[in-house]
This record gives sequence, structure tokens and C-alpha cells, in this order.
Amino acid sequence: MKLTRTFGLISTLATVLVLGSAPVTHAGKLDRELIDNTAQIIEYLSEKKVKNVGILPFQVKKGNRAASLDAAPLSTIMPTRVENALIMALEKDSFGIVRNAAGTASKYKVGNYFQTKAAFDKLFATKYQRAWDGANVGVDCFLIGRVDNSSRDRSKTKITIEAIHAASWKDGNLVPNPVVEFEVPTDRTLLADQGYNFSLSPAVLSPKFAPTRRNKLAVSLVASRDVGAEAEPVEGQGPIPSPDNIAGFAFEVYYNGNKQSIRTVRSEKAGQKVPEYELPPLAPGTKVSMRLKRTYAKKGPLGIVVKVNGLSICNKEDADSVLCRRWVYSDKIVGEWETYDGFYMGPRADKLLPFEVVGAEDAKGAMGDNNTRMGWIDIDVFGSSGREKPALPDEEKKEEFSPLIATRSLPSPRSTTFGPYQKALFAANGMRPNKKVAERSPQGVISHPPIPVDVPPSSEAALPNPVHIGHLSIRYRSVAPPSDLP
Repeated sequence: MKLTRTFGLISTLATVLVLGSAPVTHAGKLDRELIDNTAQIIEYLSEKKVKNVGILPFQVKKGNRAASLDAAPLSTIMPTRVENALIMALEKDSFGIVRNAAGTASKYKVGNYFQTKAAFDKLFATKYQRAWDGANVGVDCFLIGRVDNSSRDRSKTKITIEAIHAASWKDGNLVPNPVVEFEVPTDRTLLADQGYNFSLSPAVLSPKFAPTRRNKLAVSLVASRDVGAEAEPVEGQGPIPSPDNIAGFAFEVYYNGNKQSIRTVRSEKAGQKVPEYELPPLAPGTKVSMRLKRTYAKKGPLGIVVKVNGLSICNKEDADSVLCRRWVYSDKIVGEWETYDGFYMGPRADKLLPFEVVGAEDAKGAMGDNNTRMGWIDIDVFGSSGREKPALPDEEKKEEFSPLIATRSLPSPRSTTFGPYQKALFAANGMRPNKKVAERSPQGVISHPPIPVDVPPSSEAALPNPVHIGHLSIRYRSVAPPSDLP
């Protein structure tokens, strides 16, 4: 990337880096519902006298396709979010919560615990690392789950959380215990986490497009296109996203200087019509670079966030993309490629950490707990709705401008005791405990539901009032053998 062109006055440069704007509620529906339902999870674990709990990847069901642990980034994001929600909800370390249980199970080659008793027993025999002090502990309960966005009604996504114990293998089958089930309104961030790609046209930047209308438009486009339904053109509808057109951007990936073909993938058996995207396998030692080009020629800035393994290429930020710093492309740079060779670190993002391709085991060590979106590249595009905040009805104002609750970020460095770790986790997710509205369950384990912390205003000179208008997920795979987990 041409760093000499990255910083300076917007009037003289085509590409600048700006902070994410104040957080907005429409990106946090899943987080809010998850936190609201954490009490039931903790009550279940307390009733069962659980000593240590681990959270395993969730199955994700998209439309008519079979539920899968491999088809959506959300499958591996959910464990971190549930871990975080539990830690933030605890009054004290009533029980231990381990990090990255799936990564540990894979490291020790546990196997398919859904299918074989031997693998199931090994799952419980393995030692895992507790979140706040890294202690190796045994786990007596695992939480598993399912995210269901069906083809019949994509506007709602159902979350089911279940528990398995050492005694859950019965008559040759794994029989989990129900814990909690709830529904979440499907918004653009949840669509992206489920691996859906969407593109809205700049028409949605108009004040007449309220946040809920943008969400409904994105959901309806995903639903109709996923099954190949022909629909009349709708105002605000963008083209089917592809690496050549992600809401006004083109994206390329190079291995050792050679441009790679990003192939399309479809589930024909389930009638999936819109492609998903996948890169060729990566071998350790490969030099990787990425290129972006603004293709949208009309006047106005566009911002972009690129993430690799869930970490932004700017300072490895792991927050929701709406909270991350964005590369902002003005209309003066249309048609010019910008190259990104790695993660750009520091306050000015001017220190390059080149992308490094390592083997699967080395990657787990390098990523630590931050391997929640391993194997995915995500591109999110933002447009500007102008410098004036739109005049919205009260409900829409609440939707657009109230603070965001987030549960995906991890604290660093690791603390040695529960209290400091919990405090750092609140801070990493822009929250604090709200002890004034304490809610105690019969077991007395819920004491302080979290509330958002106001984020200081950031520079909006380049992209005022940003609106999420496009997303593309690209899967990449290592040449190493796949995990032996299900």
C-alpha cells in the first residue's frame, strides 16, 4: 500500500484513514439478545453445579441448506460471544469459562464427538485453558448451539443453545439438554456473520431510508436471490455482490505476486442460486497481498474495512466493522488500485506487519484466543448519508443513534484473576457493569447486566454518518489437512 498517500488532508489526498463513528444499535441486535438471555444459561450451569464450561462451534442453517459447522463465519464467532457474555454477567468466578475449546480439542485430535463415543469421551478427558488465568482445567459441561435463518422468514434468526455433559451419550447417540432458545431480528451485521453477501445502492444513503428499511431491503434481497427468485427491481437494490463489485469496490488477492482466481461455490442440492466465494488453498510460506479499487464513479466518499481471520488489517481491530477504522476512498481515486500487504499498525497505521502464512498448528499459536473467524476474509463497505443527522421518528432515532453493545472483542493482555479480566473484557467491548439495575436469579449469579459506554466522537471529516451498504465474505483454506472436529 502507498503509505505516502494514506494520511493527510482530505482535500489533497484520495485515501485517508478515519476512526469508526459512534456505535449504533442496529449492529448489536444479536449481542443484546444474547446478553438478555445469559441469565438462563448461568442458572442452568449453577443448577448443574458445573465447575468449568466450554463453548463449541455452533451449527448455522442458511435457507434450505443443511445446518453446517463450516458454511458461515458465525459458526466460530458464537463461542467467543457466548464466552464473553457469560464472563461479563458473572458476579464472581462461580465457575470457570475456558477459551477456544474447539481449538484445543482440534490440537489434541479429539475427533468427531457428535458421531463416536471414543471422541466424545476424549472431549471430556482433555484439559482446556481457563479464560482469565490460562490454567489448564477439565471441563464438565460444553455448550453447543444452532443459528437458524430459514428460507421461509429471513427477517428472524433463531438461536438455540444446548448443553452436553459426560453422561449425555445415551444409547449410541449424543443427547444434549436444552438451555435457552430466542429469536433475533436479522440485520445487516447478522447477515454478514452468517456468510451472506449483500450490496445496496447509494440510494439508501438518502434520509428517507431509515435503518430498519435498509435492514429489510438487505434481508429481502438475500432471501430472494438465495433461491433464485425473480423480483421486480427495488429502489436501493444493488447488484449481486462479487469480488469485482462489492458496493462500488473491486477486490483481488495475490499469492507470490500471482493473481488468484476467486471461485464461486454453490449448493445446488439446496437450490442455492447466488454464489459464495472461495480462494485456492494456501501453502505455508506463501507471500499474500490484496488489492482494492474503487469502481463507483459518482461523487461522494466510500469507506471500507477489510478483515482477515476476523481482525481488521488496521491495527488488528476485532470489533464490529462499524466500530473499526475505515480506509476512505474519495471520488478522486476511482479506477486506481491500492495494495495492502499485511496489517498496518500504530496510531497512524504506518507500521507494516506483512501477512504470514503458517501451518495450521502454528496459526493456532500465533492467533491465540483470536481465531474466532479463522479462514475468512471479509470486506465491509460504508457510504456517507451526509453531514446532517436525518430527522427520524423516535423509534428510528433509538435504532440509529443509541450506543452499541458488542460481545466479540477480547481483552489483552491476559489477567491472572477473574476481577481484572472481567473489567478488561468490559472495556474491550465498550461496556461497563450496570449495578444499579441488579437482577438476581434464585442462585444469585446475575448481578450486573452490562450497559454501553459512550464512545468519544471521532473525526467524520472524510465519511460523516456512515451507512453499511455492502459485504462480501471469501473463504480461504490451508493446504494442511482439515480439522478432525465435526
